[in-house]
Amino acid sequence: FATTEPHKIPITILSRCQRFDFRKIGQSQVQGRLRYIIDQEQVQISDLGLSMVARSGGGSMRDALSTLDQVIAFCGEQVADDDLQGLLGLVSRRILFDTIEAIIERDTQQALSLVQKVDEHGHSFRQFCQQLVELVRALVILKVTEQPGTLLDFSETELQELRSLSTPANLDDLQRLLASLIRAE
Repeated sequence: FATTEPHKIPITILSRCQRFDFRKIGQSQVQGRLRYIIDQEQVQISDLGLSMVARSGGGSMRDALSTLDQVIAFCGEQVADDDLQGLLGLVSRRILFDTIEAIIERDTQQALSLVQKVDEHGHSFRQFCQQLVELVRALVILKVTEQPGTLLDFSETELQELRSLSTPANLDDLQRLLASLIRAE
C-alpha cells in the first residue's frame, strides 16, 4: 500500500512492510510534464498558470495532475491566469510582491491597504500568510547566497523581482519578518 502519512500506521503493520520513501519532484520537472500533457490535450495555459499548478502540487506529480484535471474541468480548453488563481485560492503574485515591498519600506498605510484588498477579494488569510512566508524565505535565501540553485522554485522573472526586493532589505529584518509571519499563520 501507499501512504503520505506513514506516522499513522501502527508499528505492528510497519514492522512487516518494506518501506520506500520518495522525494519531492522539482517544480521544473513537474511543470515540464504538465506542459507535455496540455500540449497533447490541446489546452491553452500560460507558463505562469502552469507554474501555479505545478507549485500547488507541492512536489507531488499526482497532486499536480489532479489539480490540472480540476482546472481543465472548470476552465475548459482556455485557461486564464485570473480564473486559475481564483480556482486555486491563491493571492495574486502582484499583491504579494507589493505587500513585501511595503513591509520592507515600512509603508504601513500601503501594507494595510493591501491586506484590506486581500480581505475584499475573499482570500484566506492563512493562504496569504503561507504565500508571504514562501516569498520571505526566498528573500532570505537570496540574501545569503548569490546562486540559489535548487533551493528556490521560481521562474527567472520572479527571481529577478525577488532580487530587486531583497537588495534594500536587511537580513535581520527579513528573519524577524519570517518569524512573525510563521507565528501569524
